[in-house]
Amino acid sequence: MSSSSSQTSYKLYYFNAYGRAEVLRFLFHLAEVEYEDVRIEFADWTKTKQEMGFKQVPVLEVDGKRLTQSLAITRYLAREFGLYGKDNWECALIDSFVDNCQEIIEQAIVIIKTFEPEQRKKEIEKLQADVPKEFEELEKLVGDNNYFIGDQITVADLFFYNTVSIVSQFASNFLQTCPKLEALRSKVEAHPRVADWLQKRPATSYTG
Repeated sequence: MSSSSSQTSYKLYYFNAYGRAEVLRFLFHLAEVEYEDVRIEFADWTKTKQEMGFKQVPVLEVDGKRLTQSLAITRYLAREFGLYGKDNWECALIDSFVDNCQEIIEQAIVIIKTFEPEQRKKEIEKLQADVPKEFEELEKLVGDNNYFIGDQITVADLFFYNTVSIVSQFASNFLQTCPKLEALRSKVEAHPRVADWLQKRPATSYTG
């Protein structure tokens, strides 16, 4: 963990939802770094988005400076908190794993944003057909210690856990043929700081 983290002021802006910001909240909680969790109500978004870079969230404010784009924020915090790789090669492997998970999330986001019933049904069926194959590929990348890299949790493991949470809204049993990924999911969920956040985080009816 960065020795300067406790001296830095952090604000995280996102909806009152899990979605693209939840892995960022996991990172703060795992690193035991204080931050202001600014949750924007959807009814206020039309007005609030004018204040946000690229008119989107999440936005991370660090000592008054703002950073946009969820993956950029994820990587920045992982580096700051010592939850990235130990060298450039490990960081690149983590980036690859996270980017693959992000592609899976994007399929789920299409469903979340689709309101026409028949089209939504088609998108869900497509996700349910694609996801098992995607996770079988990720299964090949998991290390022997039930973490993606080495014997310590990293941002890759947190990002994977959040991906599973999002996809689980629309598909089930997709880890049946992926024992390493199922073990990884269980290990992340059982991590004391992750379990603590899962227990105390604010409830929301919108998870996307």
